[in-house]
Amino acid sequence: MVAHCTGRLTEFALPRYVRFLDALPVTPSRRTEKYTLRADGVTADTWDREA
Repeated sequence: MVAHCTGRLTEFALPRYVRFLDALPVTPSRRTEKYTLRADGVTADTWDREA
């Protein structure tokens, strides 16, 4: 995924962390619960571009 973005995006726009989930946590109105993702933080299955 990041290889696809390299060359198409500027350096600061490239994602540093990538984590694949089966589904995003959502509210009853189907909006993404970003605070839940932030609370999880960087987990063992998160890919770090700078590692």
